[in-house]
Amino acid sequence: MQSVRKDYLEASKQLESDIEKMTSEGFSKEYIAERVVETLNQQKNAVRENMTAEERAGLEVRNIKMYGNPIGPTAESMFNKIKESYIDKGIYESDAQVWDIIIQKSMKKDDVINTLLGLEH
Repeated sequence: MQSVRKDYLEASKQLESDIEKMTSEGFSKEYIAERVVETLNQQKNAVRENMTAEERAGLEVRNIKMYGNPIGPTAESMFNKIKESYIDKGIYESDAQVWDIIIQKSMKKDDVINTLLGLEH
């Protein structure tokens, strides 16, 4: 699992560079968020190819229950959930704010997993 996690963290660094590049090129927050979520979902699929069917099934059942999708949340489902939550809390400012939050949440790393696998974070 350590090598899989290392690969994930390296791909994440590349994705961070891609986000910076898209931002500097003037792409919208929505476009960037959609690319980030799509890329992360592709990475999940690639990692799962190295898992047993039983390991994949456990993840997929959890994700279907939580997101209605075996891979995980889509950008659209994240947008709708966060926007509704922010409106309910009275802190919604704009759709761009919500897309920015999606980018931030998508790029957050689980430091506990990294520590358990003996990786620096």
